[in-house]
Amino acid sequence: MSRFLSWGWTRFFLLFLCGANMCFLWSHMHRSSYAIRPSPDHATAKPLTDLYPPWLAARELLIHGRDPYGSYVTREIQIAYFGSELEETHAASLSDAQRFSLAYRFAYPLYAVFLVAPTIRMDFDEAQTVFVLFFSFTLCAGGSLWLGFVRPSIIAPEIAAVFAIFLSSIPVLQGLSLLQPGLLVAALLAGTAYCACRGYLFLAGALLAVATIRPQMALLTIAWFALWLSAAWSQRQSLFWGFVSTLAALLFAAELLAPGWLLRYPHVLNLYASYTGAGSLLTLLMPVPVHRLLTVGALFIVAPFCWRTRHQPANSAPFALATSFVLTLTVTIIPTVVASFNQILLLPAILLVIHHWGELRRTRPLHIISTAFSAISFLPWLLGIALTVEVVLHITRPWISWMMLLNSSLALPLVVFGWLVLLRHNTEGTPNIIEDVDLGLDAK
Repeated sequence: MSRFLSWGWTRFFLLFLCGANMCFLWSHMHRSSYAIRPSPDHATAKPLTDLYPPWLAARELLIHGRDPYGSYVTREIQIAYFGSELEETHAASLSDAQRFSLAYRFAYPLYAVFLVAPTIRMDFDEAQTVFVLFFSFTLCAGGSLWLGFVRPSIIAPEIAAVFAIFLSSIPVLQGLSLLQPGLLVAALLAGTAYCACRGYLFLAGALLAVATIRPQMALLTIAWFALWLSAAWSQRQSLFWGFVSTLAALLFAAELLAPGWLLRYPHVLNLYASYTGAGSLLTLLMPVPVHRLLTVGALFIVAPFCWRTRHQPANSAPFALATSFVLTLTVTIIPTVVASFNQILLLPAILLVIHHWGELRRTRPLHIISTAFSAISFLPWLLGIALTVEVVLHITRPWISWMMLLNSSLALPLVVFGWLVLLRHNTEGTPNIIEDVDLGLDAK
């Protein structure tokens, strides 16, 4: 009880203040840092966000019957962002920044239009307001589902502190500012894991199918669940049928709207990848030989562990660790999953670290490593405090820049992967069923 009243709530208030400072700082930074303003010819009440391409594509398809992958819709998207259509004929001679501008187009699977379909009769500023509320809800729901999946042994103020830090993190703030559909995908993957843990396998498969609206975020998770269900087909086949039936329904409905889109979509993906550079986080941080070596090394760590874990039940510690490994790999090695908002997928791994924190500090070397990892993980909030001081004091030559703050979270996936490697030795080879901590999330 004394721990609950003293250290638990003290930690909550300290972390809450750090989170509040980060939200304050984010709200006072110039909006162009994280959202693009429309051209004067296509002005809206708010800056354009990542929601605009799927919203306009859905509007043109469902109202005017135009191909969302066609030149007309692409031209309208680029005019809205840049004021004119971009020239693609000499793309090879353009700079990286100019080539990246050509990626502003609808590059989602066609059935992604169903996500924004209810808002196509609204003005875009009204649609953005709706999706701010919707994505805020999905963030809270996704965080709660990951808590229900991992079920860390933490008390109420610690749960509140986790949410305060999670909702004030750069990935969440950036994702909300950009209205990135990946926020929904992250929540769907959380729902998939939670439903599998609770035994609702058909629903888990259905949610996993809907998560393919952003295929690169769901790819490795699909592979992991396919391996897991293959190990006990008779008991787990409901997940397969839920996935296949839901995906088939989405594909069929999309085909009715735009016949032949599935044949054209691979070309759209290749085009998008060529304009964005399609690099992974390791590509961004490391030279080519090093990032290739680290990618192969990470796969050699994760793949055998997932193979040995495939027989474990979905409510076991090894299964939670394998799922966290897969999501961390997604953020680290999958091309086009580089932006900070994708790091929302690291939340279950961080919850596992919190759950096993005592084990990670039981020896002096582990204590030192864990402390160093914690300092790196908490760096964005520390830099946020320093930057707030500079802003308040009107320092003319600030030590901390806004871009330094934004980039400070790029090391987090590597740190989380290191933590998971340490945890692997504590869970491998034993069922280790996670205790069912009542968080008010059980559907029963």
